[in-house]
Amino acid sequence: MKGRGTYYAGAFVEFPITFFLTLQPEVIYSEQGAKWEATYLGQKASLQLKTSYINIPAMAKLKLGLLSVMAGPQLGFLVGTPTQEISVGNSSVKLNKDTFAAIDFGIAAGVELLLIKGVFIDLRYTHGLINTLDRNNSSLKQLQISNKNNFKNAMLTLGVGLKI
Repeated sequence: MKGRGTYYAGAFVEFPITFFLTLQPEVIYSEQGAKWEATYLGQKASLQLKTSYINIPAMAKLKLGLLSVMAGPQLGFLVGTPTQEISVGNSSVKLNKDTFAAIDFGIAAGVELLLIKGVFIDLRYTHGLINTLDRNNSSLKQLQISNKNNFKNAMLTLGVGLKI
């Protein structure tokens, strides 16, 4: 299974705690998912799972000059209906939203580099701690997302932002 390159957009506020430490709550819309190879209808197939989340990280940020190191929890809410695209016949299957957990929870860590006044680059890894699939759903097992319907979100994000 591999990550699926896509986009995210959001906003944040920094609350200074000390000169070096800030609390940074955020609201982020994120397209997520994965891609993998499987056998489907007796043929090799490429599959993609597409999901959308509103994520709310609460990052503690340690400022070290132009570089900042951050970490914190992230709460995510599934929005929209997940889809799975199958390259055999180029079809798209809408999945039942009830087969996915409505809420995701994870831990995030990353770095931020301030480039010029207000412009920054943010590199972050977020690892989900909650299984996002219904373990008892037999139709999900047929889609070969996971043998035991065990799927946790994991994201590596690279962003460019502007502080105003």
